[in-house]
Amino acid sequence: MRAPINTIKAARVVTGHTGGLGQPSKMPGFSTALSARDCRMGSKLRRICGSVCSVCYAMGGNYLFPTVALSHARRLAALDDPQWVEGMAFLINRRCGDE
Repeated sequence: MRAPINTIKAARVVTGHTGGLGQPSKMPGFSTALSARDCRMGSKLRRICGSVCSVCYAMGGNYLFPTVALSHARRLAALDDPQWVEGMAFLINRRCGDE
């Protein structure tokens, strides 16, 4: 087991968030994102006309840029880190404490 997460830098490494958490303009709070391509249910529902996933906004636009795809892949891989929960909790607590 590695040392406890006690810095933002360590928390970002463990969670795959090199730039920290997102802050969407249309939602309160902070966010993280994974690729819609990795969604198991969405990949099935996208093929069903009229389903909410058939018009998925996250399958186009800015989500197609290579840098965004790399960020999503890095965050998905980070989910396997045994300290991911600790790192994410640290980032959320630190961000919420800054308000």
